[in-house]
Amino acid sequence: MVGGFNHNFNYKGHMYHVQTEDSGLPRAHVTTLLYRGGSILAREVKDYRDLCGALDLAAQVEHMMKNQHRMMLKNLKDGVFDARIAQLDGGEAHQAEERGHTGTISVAASVPASADETVAHAEPAWRKGKLDNMVRTYLDAGR
Repeated sequence: MVGGFNHNFNYKGHMYHVQTEDSGLPRAHVTTLLYRGGSILAREVKDYRDLCGALDLAAQVEHMMKNQHRMMLKNLKDGVFDARIAQLDGGEAHQAEERGHTGTISVAASVPASADETVAHAEPAWRKGKLDNMVRTYLDAGR
């Protein structure tokens, strides 16, 4: 089976990340997430338990993953998430005002002020391969 798909997509001056994964059996669902910075903007989960008996299960799940991943990218490009993005941008503007008045940030430190700061100043762990290493270490510890 395919482990997953990851793509970065620049849209309206911000970097977005789309990630699609297969949970495998027995869970049998495909999850696609759309991120900007540390925030999840959209999530889609599709169950495929009805396909579990299929001889070509791997091919069908891979096809489902590709379609779901492409659709998330297409929806971003077509502006489907623009209202949610505007909410996020409004929150960032409010945070900037708070920083100007108090010198502190009232949000979690893991959420950057913008996705551009994440890309420009600190390369995400998934891009360095560290997340894969953490997952492998975690899974190996359970053996």
